Amino acid sequence: MVDYGKALSKGLSFGIKPKRWMQFFILDLVFLSIGLAIALPNLSDILPVMIGGSQDLTAALQIAGFAVSIMIVFVVWMLVRLWFMGAIVHQSYKEKDKISESFSIAGRKYLHILVTIIIVTVIAGAVSMIPYVGWVISFVVSWIFFFVLQGIVVSNMGFVGTLQNSYKIFRNKPLQVFLAWLLIAIVTIVIYFVFSIPVMILMFWAMIPIIPSLTGAQTSPEVISTLSQMLYTNLPTVIVVGIIALIGFAISQVFALKAQTEFYLQFKKRFKIF
Repeated sequence: MVDYGKALSKGLSFGIKPKRWMQFFILDLVFLSIGLAIALPNLSDILPVMIGGSQDLTAALQIAGFAVSIMIVFVVWMLVRLWFMGAIVHQSYKEKDKISESFSIAGRKYLHILVTIIIVTVIAGAVSMIPYVGWVISFVVSWIFFFVLQGIVVSNMGFVGTLQNSYKIFRNKPLQVFLAWLLIAIVTIVIYFVFSIPVMILMFWAMIPIIPSLTGAQTSPEVISTLSQMLYTNLPTVIVVGIIALIGFAISQVFALKAQTEFYLQFKKRFKIF
């Protein structure tokens, strides 16, 4: 029988440790800062153009350049994040190992991690395009390949082996895998929601003064200018609530990977189906 409580409690105790969540927090903070450094200086010029639907070639090129820059930052962030995810999975499995060793191991297995995630993403994206039931099938795909990272990092499998391994787990214990996924998803959402409350309060507070403007004579650029000015005026508060949200995101991600690894180890030990 799967011990769901044990896996979740281990995930929580692991996730709240600063030396674990700080890894994701620093990564996200660095790339968010880079993104903001690109976006903020151009925001006042680009947003009115996007909202106004200008056909000017110079404006279009400016928006295209901005979009490409943000996309590059996002892609690099995702690629680096996969490395960090592999390292956290190793730390979840071997908590006493040095953190530097976990990154070294994840680096050696990075190619398998990357290829596996690309394959799963392509499959999920393809099935999601099926009319009416695509979104349901994409969820099933996520359950089938729920343990691919653990297969690579914990069991030292290649990308083909870990896909087959994860499928075998789901085929033999579909209900248990679904419940593990569901519980992890619920706790992850709750953690991030709690840490996002200050952001929601700030956004609500910032929107109150401009609500009359949304139905009045002011144009969209004027409303955006008013909102931007308010955020700049309260920049320290914005930074603080942003950091709180990033911490919550980091904790939720570390919790999820640890709990996922704990469930994987239980399947591996108790059911011996791989």
